[in-house]
Amino acid sequence: MKFQKFTMVLFFFTLMLAFSFLSETANATLDVLYQSPRQVKNITSEEIIPKTSTTTFPNIHTLVEPIYVVKGEYEGLRIRYKNQQYNKGAIAIGTSKYLKVTANSALGGPEFFRVIPIPGRFSDSALTDEATHDPLIPVSLTATTPVSFDGTTGCALYYVRLKIPNSSTTTYTVNIKVIRSGSTQVLEELNVPIRVVSTTGVTVMPAAKVSNFVLCGKLRPFKEIDNEQIGATNTWMVDPPDDDDEIVNNADVISLSGDINSPTRVTQEVAMTKKLVDLMVEWRFNEIENFTFPIGSKDESNDSAIASKVLGLTDYIMARTKSVSFQPFKTFGKKKLKELACLDSGGDWVSKVVKDETVYECKMSSIKAEQDANKLKSLNKKNEDYNKEIEHLQKFNSTISKYLTSGRLSYRICDEPTEISHLNIIDDMYGRISATSNYRYLTTVVTRGGVPPTKFGTVDRWYFRSMPKEVKAAEAAIKKIQTDYKQQFGLYLNNAQKLNQYDRRARFIGWVCHTYGINNYLVFGVNHYGAKKEDDGKITYHNPLLSRTIGKPEYGNDGMAFFFYLDGNNLYRSIRGEDLRDGFEDYEILEMIKNSTGTGRKLNCVRNTVFPSQKETVMNIMAKNYKDGRTVPNCYKYMQDILRCLK
Repeated sequence: MKFQKFTMVLFFFTLMLAFSFLSETANATLDVLYQSPRQVKNITSEEIIPKTSTTTFPNIHTLVEPIYVVKGEYEGLRIRYKNQQYNKGAIAIGTSKYLKVTANSALGGPEFFRVIPIPGRFSDSALTDEATHDPLIPVSLTATTPVSFDGTTGCALYYVRLKIPNSSTTTYTVNIKVIRSGSTQVLEELNVPIRVVSTTGVTVMPAAKVSNFVLCGKLRPFKEIDNEQIGATNTWMVDPPDDDDEIVNNADVISLSGDINSPTRVTQEVAMTKKLVDLMVEWRFNEIENFTFPIGSKDESNDSAIASKVLGLTDYIMARTKSVSFQPFKTFGKKKLKELACLDSGGDWVSKVVKDETVYECKMSSIKAEQDANKLKSLNKKNEDYNKEIEHLQKFNSTISKYLTSGRLSYRICDEPTEISHLNIIDDMYGRISATSNYRYLTTVVTRGGVPPTKFGTVDRWYFRSMPKEVKAAEAAIKKIQTDYKQQFGLYLNNAQKLNQYDRRARFIGWVCHTYGINNYLVFGVNHYGAKKEDDGKITYHNPLLSRTIGKPEYGNDGMAFFFYLDGNNLYRSIRGEDLRDGFEDYEILEMIKNSTGTGRKLNCVRNTVFPSQKETVMNIMAKNYKDGRTVPNCYKYMQDILRCLK
């Protein structure tokens, strides 16, 4: 009987002890996420990388296995911290605390960021804001700024960026601590082991400047946000920051002053663009589609030094990248091409007002005299546009001539021709430019919605927004351009990189390019925020940190994927850009493995178990399911499976 009582007491004591352990374990709220949450509301359910945890206060966690990396790459840790009490409630949930990150200084610092929530794309169906974590706000490694939790989930999202050195060291550890404000008391701790792997032919990440892959980013002049736009309806965040918080404040964040054609504004623009280029280079951008500060529809500036400033900016870009895609006077878009094609065919390009908007249409005439007149009008229009392009090239001849024969300069003259007649116009226009102005060595770039049916001689590089859905047709089209026509083939999948996509697709882009053997990619609109034109003609540029309507098509950037936020003279990156870079680093690793001459166990592991499923999965998604609402694979897991083979 005494034994039974003793057993019962021991049982309840053990049970209480277990519950005590569980209560401490329940406070284990510091986690590494496999990927960034699509929306704020997803942060609590996002899958975490497995870890072990102690059961006593303070909780100490360690990832079950290392994060595998190769030399020379960047690696990012997405840290989710959920607000919680500690030590059985002795330290209340509202206690002020901050995060402290330490690691070997060889890991690029490391760099530490708060990922702040912003209004996402305004939903047409639900008419609600889809808040999302996107801008990366730098946090000093010595800062003691209290954690600011979003008001809906009680979580905060951080990002730790590591630069893996090319040294002989193969293991590192990143340590993240939760520390009580005003003291040195550690409340929770997370250890992240890092292990460098390699094998024959897979040793060091190639520098972007020497890579065979061309990642091009199209820049635009920075726009000035109107103060009137920053009002009660737009100054929205999930959780307003404290006065001393590191988050940007709710104010007019675009501080560039003066008209774009003023000397002061051009100087500011050049300085800001240099900052932007420096950040893009860290994301493996190695071609920049530059601009030459056109004023409205005119190619002019009252800055007498404009040509030398553009040359200086191009020199700055060229020193950091492989090439520049030089901006023409006017890229021929769909409307311009339709107009010229209409006139070419003997039609008349006429305007009419529909619902307070001016629209154009082509009216054909059956009278030969009118057809002849329209064809003459078309010829005169072509000559006018041709002369403007010549004048534009001559104005910036100091830049063009310096890089023309080096193969480092391209010229994107056309945007999305939809018909053969459009391409014939471009062929004619560029043919006349090159024949009369000694600019025939420019690499010509064309962006287009789909694959063309035949070759057009002036096009050196194609960027496509889509591919044939059937896999064999897609592969045949790519081969036709690359092999038969000896032209470069690239993609610009706008939907893959926009804010608030159903899936996290930016990293997936690198896998798509590698699977299809594509070595060119264009990010269209790196810093394009969209705008609204008022009835009085006034244009309001959207502040992407604050605007609820940033993704609406009627505001001019539904197809764009801005990756930077401007706050005074500071540029903040998007975490989607980190995902994009990760995907193209994956591309380089896959390419090294494909080209490796090794035959050992490590490479066989990758070739036999990972590549077949990877190719099948990517092609299946691109062929059938590449649209909103479809699931794409977790590329982080894919790459960890590959690198685990190489340990």
